[in-house]
Amino acid sequence: MDILVAPGREGARVDDIGPLAARLRRASGRDIHVVPAEHVTLLNVTLPLRSNRQRIAALPFAVEDRLAAPLEDLHVALCGHGPDGGIVAAALARDVMADAARDQPDLAILPEQLALPVPPPIGDGPPAWLVFRHGARVVVRLADGTGFAARATALPELWLRAGRPVVKSLGEALPDGIDWTQGKDVPPSQADLSVDMRQGAFRPPSGWVRPLRAVAAALPVVALLHLALAWADLQVLRGLALDARVETEAALAEKVPSATVFDDPGMLWSRLSARDDDGPGDGGPVPLLDRASGTLMSAELAVTVDRLVWSTAPDTLALSITAPTLDVLQQTEEALRLAGLAVTAGTATAGEAGAQSELTIRDGDGG
Repeated sequence: MDILVAPGREGARVDDIGPLAARLRRASGRDIHVVPAEHVTLLNVTLPLRSNRQRIAALPFAVEDRLAAPLEDLHVALCGHGPDGGIVAAALARDVMADAARDQPDLAILPEQLALPVPPPIGDGPPAWLVFRHGARVVVRLADGTGFAARATALPELWLRAGRPVVKSLGEALPDGIDWTQGKDVPPSQADLSVDMRQGAFRPPSGWVRPLRAVAAALPVVALLHLALAWADLQVLRGLALDARVETEAALAEKVPSATVFDDPGMLWSRLSARDDDGPGDGGPVPLLDRASGTLMSAELAVTVDRLVWSTAPDTLALSITAPTLDVLQQTEEALRLAGLAVTAGTATAGEAGAQSELTIRDGDGG
């Protein structure tokens, strides 16, 4: 039997729900928000859908024709499974749900009917009832998982209209005109206690929201820390560069007193060569190599120096040279002699790689 729900709080006279609300909180072991049964209609519907998300989305349309209010004025929530395999849906006025979610945003919201366990089915008759009476008010849970609240004086008429279902009673005695027996006080099921009508638009924020907000708040601080570390690294690198500059300038000062680290490298090489070029035989390899390389570059000869060997006894420089042809080798030897170098040529060979020879040079007359 469906007790149609109307939008808002109109027509919902609610007496004390303390006993059943306390029963729900005690069984769940946590604080919860209990919506009076007068504000909630429980319906048993069939939804051939697998996921809860799909069922929650389809519920309003599955129960639309059984409700006495427009869907836009109602909130419909999934409340688990009925014993017959159907889906138990809760429908209540949207403003009632909004008030509950706003007043206690951190609490699960349950309908009062779930404080009573679903009575077992009996025979082929109408779904059995489990009734809890407290003063002038009764709350009824049916064997199909649904339930409602009513005035105690109206219960006999509702019982007759439902087809005289089997009735078990908890709490105070039921009014005359109903066949009933005392029921066994069984706590609510764990499935019912896990229900939370905060679904759809009233779904609480994900557990990731708070950590993500904390991360977002921490990002500027992390960025500042990275900037501070980068600045500190930059200062260290500047210090290292300054130290290297001082060491380099000191080394240059020993060789070329007027030189700086900003001078052109080619000019520094020439000045070092000129400093060491004190005359034939005592200048070391640098002056001799400078004269030889300068000569070859000036002559624009296509030769490759494959190997250099310096010998101090006497001061000679052996060059292994490859040229395109034997003529180029001969031109190279002649250019070195014209530059004032003494040149001794080894045996020249010609092959696929070109013409190759070893030239031994030293300071002296090139003639």
